[in-house]
Amino acid sequence: MSDSPASETPDLDERGICALVERFYDRVRADPLLGPVFTEKVHDWPAHKQTLTQFWCRTALRSGSYAGNPMLKHRALPVDTQHFERWLALWEQTAKQMLQPRAAAFMTDLAGRIGHGLMLGMGLRPRGRTLGIPLAGRWPGLKVDESDRQG
Repeated sequence: MSDSPASETPDLDERGICALVERFYDRVRADPLLGPVFTEKVHDWPAHKQTLTQFWCRTALRSGSYAGNPMLKHRALPVDTQHFERWLALWEQTAKQMLQPRAAAFMTDLAGRIGHGLMLGMGLRPRGRTLGIPLAGRWPGLKVDESDRQG
């Protein structure tokens, strides 16, 4: 999928994003894994959904007024890789139900990239993926001077 904004996805607009966010977070609230995390932190759901709609419009359409810091908001949450995977699976399911196929694929790809960045920023490693950084002594052909190791 392209890195360009939704101009390549004419079937995506603010109304569609708003409907996606509304439905998605209704599902999140009911989810046994994700619901408790959000219930603990979100006390004004209409305001939260409005903020998230602004975020997704800014991200997907390059419009809107969102100016927050998602990394800062997510760092304090008691979540792990399983929570992100569940969030992304629900997002994809909901996007496929609510949006036209190209728009759903665009939003799913975008959410996956954002989720991956958040996981890395929180020190979480996506399951089944390596970071691509060799660990000393564990990469074929890599020689390590033992005197350089601290331990």
